[in-house]
Amino acid sequence: MTLVNRVRSSGGMLIASLGRMDTANLVGLLTLFAFVFHGGKHWYFDVPAQILLLCSLVYAPLRTKPIFWLLIVSLLASYWSRNWVNADTHKYLMTYMSLVLFLVYLAPEKYRDGLLAGNGQLIIGLVFLIATATKAFSSDFLDGTFFQYEMLFDHRLSGFTTLATGIDLEALQNLRGMEKLMKEGYSLSNDVLAIDLPQSLILIFLCHFLVWWTLILEGLIGILFLPWGENRKLFALRNALFITFVATTYPVALVRGFAWTIIALGIAQVPKDHPRLRAVYLFLFLVFIPLCEVPWVSTVYKILGW
Repeated sequence: MTLVNRVRSSGGMLIASLGRMDTANLVGLLTLFAFVFHGGKHWYFDVPAQILLLCSLVYAPLRTKPIFWLLIVSLLASYWSRNWVNADTHKYLMTYMSLVLFLVYLAPEKYRDGLLAGNGQLIIGLVFLIATATKAFSSDFLDGTFFQYEMLFDHRLSGFTTLATGIDLEALQNLRGMEKLMKEGYSLSNDVLAIDLPQSLILIFLCHFLVWWTLILEGLIGILFLPWGENRKLFALRNALFITFVATTYPVALVRGFAWTIIALGIAQVPKDHPRLRAVYLFLFLVFIPLCEVPWVSTVYKILGW
């Protein structure tokens, strides 16, 4: 058997196994990893979270117990209630997802897939509609100021900014240093009152493009994920747009906790008879999102000595 045939055979077996996998168990496992790695940052969260993960890996049926997910809901809620000022959006999203899994495992087995799919779809729709509405009523988002600031000062966007606008990586690092001086320079008696920002027509155009790309894409996803009823074309379109969102957003602005949680919700609304689509979502979760954390541009620059 040739290498190509071996790869095809292995891929076929993987896709077939995905078609047999229990949806709630798969979504629960992915949610659990997002919960442990991105649920909190303090010992009183990390220690019990790691214990729950290890116990559920050693004894897999534990993940099918309602009390297990109730413990996770309680742990997440206690964490963000103590740190609500700085709590990231995905922590609330993880709480909703864990609450859904708690309710799913309370229900009879024959209703679980439908309950999980309906709630996963509805949560995605509401999240994206709320995000779109929030951005649409934000003046600094609509005029491109938000994207201009993030592209110049957020280190996670440095590679994208350099590739898209030609602004040098070193210049972006210097800008972040000046920003820190503006915020903290008074403590060193070294006040900085203003910063000269790089002027670029490409940057301004790109910021306005991103404004409308984001509003249109997120708005369409929010609308299409609302419970309009079963429709094959609607199902295909909403998943295509959702995958497009993940593939175009997180390489630029990676928030892995949110990305993992939203992908787990995406898998929740995919029936077992769509194993190839499940495989795409799993690839995004297991391979694509972790690879997005690699600083590709700065790494290439260092290798080439630029």
